[in-house]
Amino acid sequence: MTMNPTYRKCNHKDIQPLLLLMAQLGYDHSEATLFENIGAVRERGGEVFVVEFSGKVHGCVSAIIDARLAEGA
Repeated sequence: MTMNPTYRKCNHKDIQPLLLLMAQLGYDHSEATLFENIGAVRERGGEVFVVEFSGKVHGCVSAIIDARLAEGA
């Protein structure tokens, strides 16, 4: 059986699964600090995405634009 992933923007319902994922990576967050970090990414024009299989979050990625003086965007 092939499972098709669903990719979408992170929303408030994803906080608990994201807390578990961050803990597996060694990052100690509370709901408040994770909300703050997601907000900081979005304030800078970025976005946080999650991947779901069968309605369960299995991963995430944050995407940002990194603009530098010498190299540009």
